[in-house]
Amino acid sequence: MTEKKLESLTEAQWAEVRKRRGEFLQLGLSTERSDRPRVERGITGMYRKMGLDTPSFLWHDSPAAGAVHAAMATNDKTLGEEAIREKVAEIAGAGVAEIASEEAAKTAVARWPNGLPEVVRSTGSLSGWFRGGWVVYWVAFYLICAEIAKVKFKDEHSETLQMWLDTCHGGWWRPHAGIVVCTERPTVVQVEDSPQGDGHIRLHADNGPALAYADGWEVYAVHGVRVPKKAVTAPDTYTVPEIRELANAEVRRIVIERFGTKRYLEEAGSVTIDLDTFGGHPRALVRDNESQQWLIVTDGSTQKVFHLPVPQESKTCSEAHSAIAGFDEALIKLES
Repeated sequence: MTEKKLESLTEAQWAEVRKRRGEFLQLGLSTERSDRPRVERGITGMYRKMGLDTPSFLWHDSPAAGAVHAAMATNDKTLGEEAIREKVAEIAGAGVAEIASEEAAKTAVARWPNGLPEVVRSTGSLSGWFRGGWVVYWVAFYLICAEIAKVKFKDEHSETLQMWLDTCHGGWWRPHAGIVVCTERPTVVQVEDSPQGDGHIRLHADNGPALAYADGWEVYAVHGVRVPKKAVTAPDTYTVPEIRELANAEVRRIVIERFGTKRYLEEAGSVTIDLDTFGGHPRALVRDNESQQWLIVTDGSTQKVFHLPVPQESKTCSEAHSAIAGFDEALIKLES
């Protein structure tokens, strides 16, 4: 531990933190081809740290292709893939958090959101993988503490951080006994700022894949939610029965929005539950034949009509409005 803990950073140091954050973020979102020698150097260092021989590396153009190969990989009888993955994970946590200034760490955490997309992880075949450049958020945190806050690490921990930084120059990878399945970076990455704020981002693309790889594997996502390709490229071709068959409620909501909520309600045979006026504009509470309810309102300033999903238990427009507002609508002061 250092003799004096660092309580805060100067504005100049924060400016450098933001600069380095941007550089690390670009590394994590890079669509350039992987720096294969550097990635292999980092992983080899981990294997040697575990007392294992240098592994062979099998590269694929996408995590999907790599997952097929990984599923066929033969496990060593004495040290199988699960044991290796556990040991690699241990390297990440073995003392790296033992930094010289706990206060500096907490401060930097608050200003250093992870901010990297994780939607691909929802693919079941990709469980147990390390995420290449997408783990740069935590590697960068410690490196920034060392570079700017002058936090001191043990030599072995500094070496470990460099190994992980090396792996951030490629795509996803999965260690096995004597073999490491590595994958290339995507050729397309599209993101947007997340409502979570503080620099967080999420996968999003309105007109194509949010992620695409050289072998044609693609991931479609709208506002951070993984959706079928059709939901992005041809949402108007859905039918009401197809929409109802979508098991995930969030995906179904997005598809309905892109399909057109008004059109969906009309084609779903919705019925009117309640009608009234609010602020001089008519509104309606309707229910489709799956008991989903919607409040149809008009924005007085733009005259745009909105179809808002509301709780099923709402019996009146007023109840529905209060439910989505979070307070009694009677408290709202309307402009005359």
